[in-house]
Amino acid sequence: MRNRAVIAAYSGIDLDEKQAEMLWQSIETESRRPRRAETTEIPMPGGKGRRLARTLLLAAALTALLTAGAFAAEFFGAKSVIIPQSVGEQQFGHLDDEGNIVEEDSENSAALSMTTVYEGTEEVMDWQERAAAAMEEWEAYRRPRLEALRESDSAEYQRVQSTMGSFGDYPYFYGVWDDEGAAKLREIADNHGLKLRVLRENRIKMEGDSDEAMMEALSSQVCDGRLCTADLRVDHYMVYETGAFQLSADVKQPDGRRLAFYLCTTAYDEMISDYTVGGLVVQDFTDLVTRTYTAVDGTELTVMQNDHQAFAFAYLDDYYLTMSMNISAWRDELPAPGMTAEQINAITEKDFSLDEEAVNAALDAFCFSAIGKGGAA
Repeated sequence: MRNRAVIAAYSGIDLDEKQAEMLWQSIETESRRPRRAETTEIPMPGGKGRRLARTLLLAAALTALLTAGAFAAEFFGAKSVIIPQSVGEQQFGHLDDEGNIVEEDSENSAALSMTTVYEGTEEVMDWQERAAAAMEEWEAYRRPRLEALRESDSAEYQRVQSTMGSFGDYPYFYGVWDDEGAAKLREIADNHGLKLRVLRENRIKMEGDSDEAMMEALSSQVCDGRLCTADLRVDHYMVYETGAFQLSADVKQPDGRRLAFYLCTTAYDEMISDYTVGGLVVQDFTDLVTRTYTAVDGTELTVMQNDHQAFAFAYLDDYYLTMSMNISAWRDELPAPGMTAEQINAITEKDFSLDEEAVNAALDAFCFSAIGKGGAA
C-alpha cells in the first residue's frame, strides 16, 4: 500500500469520528516520511490518474482503519475461518482495454485484518483475548486524556494530533504523545503479560536502493537464510523489536504481470489490536474460496481468494503470519512525473484476474519456516 494513495483515498471513505481520527493519525505519521514519486502525483486527462490510485488502492487502505465491523460466527469447513460482516457498499475499480476506469460497487465487502487471528490453538486465542483487553484498557486511559487536552488547550491538542505516532519508537496506532502515556502503556502491557510493538527499523525504498540489498537486510533480521527466493520489487519494510515485520513488495509473474503483496508477522505475545497493521477489504466476500495449501518449505497456509484478491495466513512457531495479494496496477515500471497519458497507459496493468496458480507460486517463493530462526529478534 502506497502511503500517498492512502491520503488521496481519505476523502472517499465514509468514517465516523473515531475511525476518522485513527485514519488521520496514520496519514499524519506516514505522510511526513520521505517518499519517491507516487501514482497520485501523475496528471492524466480528467484526473483519471488520481482516481485510479484511489479506486484501486482503497481496498488495501481500508482494513487497517475500519474498526466498527463486527465478526460474524460463520465457519467454513474444518479450517473454521471467521469472516467479518459486510463493511457496507465500497467502491472498487479496474481499467478497460482503452485505459478508462470502470467503477464497481459491492455491497458484499468484508474487512480482513492482518493482525487478527481467525482461527488458532487455545494458547493463540488466549493471546488475542489478552491483547484485545489490553488495548481496550489503554484506549480507556488515552482517549479521556486526549479529550481533556482538546478542551483545555486547543493549540497543544492540535500539536499533539499533528505529531501523533512520532513519540519515541512507538507505532502510530498506540497513539502515544508523552512520557506519562508511554509509562502507562508499558504498565498495561506488563500487567497483561504482553510486549509492545516497538519499531527497530523502517526502511522505505529510495533512489539508489537496490531490491536485493533491501531483502538481504530484512532477511538478516527476521530469519535464517533468505526470506524469499523470488526477484522482488520492494516498496518498504518495517521490523520491530519482537522480530515481527511487515513487507510491501511485488513479484513478476510468468505472463509479465506483477503480483503485489503485503506480508505481516505478529509475535504471539505482542500487544496489538485488529486494526493496527494493514489489511484487505475483500470485494464480494460471498465468492471467496477457502482452501489449504502447503508451500514448498512445508508451511501449511489457509488461503481465501476470489479472482481479484487473495488472503493467506499461517501459524509459525513464534509468529502469526498473514499475506494479502492482488495483481498490481503497474507492470515493470512505476509512473513518473511528466509522463503522458499514453506512456502511463503503456505500463498500466488491465487484467486483474488472480488465479490459484499465481497465488501458490507467490507463497512457494517464501521460506516461512525460517522466520524467527537465526534472525536478530
